[in-house]
Amino acid sequence: MKTFISTLLFFLVCISGNAQVKMLSAQTVSVENEKTFNYVVLTKNLEQLPSIFMTAKTLAGKEKEFGQFDLVIYGDAVKDIKPTEIEEMIKNAGDHKVNLLICGYSLKAFKVDSSPFEDTVKIIDNAVLHDLQMQNKGFLSLTL
Repeated sequence: MKTFISTLLFFLVCISGNAQVKMLSAQTVSVENEKTFNYVVLTKNLEQLPSIFMTAKTLAGKEKEFGQFDLVIYGDAVKDIKPTEIEEMIKNAGDHKVNLLICGYSLKAFKVDSSPFEDTVKIIDNAVLHDLQMQNKGFLSLTL
């Protein structure tokens, strides 16, 4: 009789434990399915913009979890931004679901007038600081 009760208790514990593991697995899958992927990309090279835009568009089309995509232009690349081309850059960014940002620190360091960009592009204080803050929020980061 003791053997029967011991066996029955062992069997119930095993079934109960297995059910809890399955519940935890289901909860983990549910959380992973709800995850949103956000990206921040820093670039010093304006020639990379078309490929970055295409990458963002591809990710947005293939990942239902696609969230925010920040593209920060920083360093000496800010000297190469022509006010006449900024509208096209903004249009391309919008078409590809990209938030276009310019590093204010770089604008000051390279003595670039920010007034042509102030009404059209978001100027952030510091590209590296923005990158670190976004990483703290769970963004995936790439510096080119």
